[in-house]
Amino acid sequence: MSILEDKIKRNRGFFDNKEPSPGHKERFLDKLEQAPELTVKRHRLYPLLKISAVLIILISVVYLATNIINTRQINKALGQRITLPEDISNTLAYYDAQAGAKLKEIDRYAPNQVVADFARKEANDQFQNIDISMASLRKDFAKDPDNEMLKAALINTQKKKVEIVDNIIIQLDFANTKLY
Repeated sequence: MSILEDKIKRNRGFFDNKEPSPGHKERFLDKLEQAPELTVKRHRLYPLLKISAVLIILISVVYLATNIINTRQINKALGQRITLPEDISNTLAYYDAQAGAKLKEIDRYAPNQVVADFARKEANDQFQNIDISMASLRKDFAKDPDNEMLKAALINTQKKKVEIVDNIIIQLDFANTKLY
């Protein structure tokens, strides 16, 4: 309790027995009217802080997105620069050539050019996924070139390209035989 409160409580009888002087209410209202209005001041920084926060978030998202995209491209490029032993390189080249030759056969089984183009696009989309996997396998192989399982994984992953095109050709051929 403060000293002032203590003094008021001890002398309560002195303060309670007096009425305000006449005209007190009018003088009080006049003073209220003359007093400057209290308004809530909005800080001018709030809108700037909001804009700054949004800009920071946008810049962060753009930075992260470009960083992820660049990392994928670098990993893919690194995976393609790694030199493999000649026997594995020849095997991978063989399966790549087989997949390319089978891609050309799609025209023979497709009923029209639109279907052939669509089938080739689907195959190329799947080839891109396989190439990403191959880049990762090549990086792992560069770290451990004596690992037989990695050699087999490289070959089997490349073989998947041929299997994809074979599957597309089988589906086209089946669709042709069922239509006629």
